Amino acid sequence: MRLKEPTPKKTPAGPHYVRDPITSGSHFVLRGDSRKLHFRKQFDLVLTSPPFFHPSRRDPRHGYTPSTRNVLEYSAYVAAVLARAAKTLGSNGFLCVLKTDLWFQGKHIPIAYPIVEECCRHNVNLISHWIWQRRAHFSPYSPAFTHILLLSPKSGRRPSVPDVIYQPNATLHFQEPQIFATLIRLLTEEGATILDPFVGTGAVVEAAENTGRLAVGIEISDTQFRLAQRRLQEVANVVFGELDDCQRSVK
Repeated sequence: MRLKEPTPKKTPAGPHYVRDPITSGSHFVLRGDSRKLHFRKQFDLVLTSPPFFHPSRRDPRHGYTPSTRNVLEYSAYVAAVLARAAKTLGSNGFLCVLKTDLWFQGKHIPIAYPIVEECCRHNVNLISHWIWQRRAHFSPYSPAFTHILLLSPKSGRRPSVPDVIYQPNATLHFQEPQIFATLIRLLTEEGATILDPFVGTGAVVEAAENTGRLAVGIEISDTQFRLAQRRLQEVANVVFGELDDCQRSVK
């Protein structure tokens, strides 16, 4: 089954928009479908949290949700995007993916490892698996733990990172930049370039700004794109535009 995704609406590009998203020295937030991204190999890290999934409902608080209630179809969609993103990595780059499993109707539904299995079909393999402990106590009814999956299209070295990162989160959503900032510092050097193919409201871009890195984020949802514009309006060097326009300019 092929998922039908929304077609992002076009908005006029600014007068300084058509630039290489890295050599320009700016952060970029681009509206478009990440399954179509084809930047050249220039990123040091792909850091992202894939969209919300639930077998019976959508939740607009989590932003864009793929149009499927089947976890295998959802995982195939996410893995297809991650495989495209992997092609933009430099020689020593990694993909770092954060995903929480689901408790539904008294059962644990794995979300993270089906994504890993689908990534392996694209020759993007798991290098390391860590845990982000988000609560001091465990409850199956709240996301107390989140998987941190480190993947690579080649056999990469295992970075020296604690197996469990305890960093309490004020909310249940991935909208706060602190955990992303922690991972950016652990996995990259200052001045590195980061890609988030599911950027949402821009937490990874905010974390990159706070840690002295540059980020490019891609978002398919018009609503999330507008929220990112609002969220990042105080960051002086953020450029907003369309993915298709940007990719044409840097081929």
